[in-house]
Amino acid sequence: MRNPPPTFSRARAIALTNWRIAAKDRRTPIAVLVLPVLVMIVVGTVFGVDDRDPVGLVDRDHGARARELRSFMEGSNLRVRTFDNEDDMRAALRRARVLAGVVVPPRYTEDIGSGRQADVRVVSQPGRSESVALRAQVGRVVAQQGFSVLAERATGRPFAVRGQGSFTSRYGRAPNDVSPFSYTAPSNLVLFSLITSLVFGSGLVASRRLGTLQRMLATPTPARAIVLGYAMTAFVVALVQATGLLVIGSLFFRVHWGDPAAVAILLLLLAVVGASMNLIMGTVARTPEQAVAAAVPLGIAIGMLGGCMWPLEVVSPGMRAIGHLTPNAWAMDAWIRLVFVRVGLSGVTRQLLMLALFAAVLFPLATWRLRRVVAHAG
Repeated sequence: MRNPPPTFSRARAIALTNWRIAAKDRRTPIAVLVLPVLVMIVVGTVFGVDDRDPVGLVDRDHGARARELRSFMEGSNLRVRTFDNEDDMRAALRRARVLAGVVVPPRYTEDIGSGRQADVRVVSQPGRSESVALRAQVGRVVAQQGFSVLAERATGRPFAVRGQGSFTSRYGRAPNDVSPFSYTAPSNLVLFSLITSLVFGSGLVASRRLGTLQRMLATPTPARAIVLGYAMTAFVVALVQATGLLVIGSLFFRVHWGDPAAVAILLLLLAVVGASMNLIMGTVARTPEQAVAAAVPLGIAIGMLGGCMWPLEVVSPGMRAIGHLTPNAWAMDAWIRLVFVRVGLSGVTRQLLMLALFAAVLFPLATWRLRRVVAHAG
């Protein structure tokens, strides 16, 4: 009597069968790539960051350092439009005549000269993604000026930093431009990776209702191979979608995703979290229709809380804390630092560790639920 194949071989066969079934469904490419890309195009076109739009500036100091800050902004490819007061700038912001606004506080020159902290405020229309890009951009400009001030104090003579491209901060070299899709592409990648994973949990529900699990258990296939096979299916679907959206964002929307090692780890962790949510939905829902009906609003809700619809900078600290109870928020924090601040792997360690914690909690829970369903089917 021939020995049955190893567990992994049978799990791989189950996963391959599931992938073939999904590939034959005409709705799969629409759910995995077409719909996310269409949303990415619409949102990125309407709300995306466009460096051609001017940035408002309210100078409440009128000193030498304020003028120097403006020159640094203009040297960093920012078009600056000056306003006499903040009310006028906010009115222009509401009418979309400026991208966002910068307010230089009174005594800015005096505070810098005395070594005191001087805070430059950035204002933007709530719910728009340019606040993230502009905060990162202005942060780099202020860092440039701070570097210049420190150099002057050290050398005793003026020190010029030429343009954005020649300045390297502690996060790395500042980017020369930002794509209008630099926020919408990562946010839709996170949003749809998890929504699609939840929706595809309906496939596991269908397998349960059609008796597929029972028929597999009637063969020499061990229960652990079935669990592993469905886990592999969910993981690869989530990873393929996230990778596909990343490639499309890079090739067609000029999104610079950042450090390759950090990006790879982030995609893998998102895929594990997505696979876990897939299996949990597939073991909780009673019918495929119920799984789909619950998956979409649930995915949108955690996406809204996690910063996939708007930057978490525009919400209250309490809502920001609630949002970070979702994996979406930590993934978005990582993407923002990678895409806009251009940090390396060490710069997103905390965010990746938190995503790994979500994966470490959700994946064992998902496989435990699946083992119970398989055992019950037997």
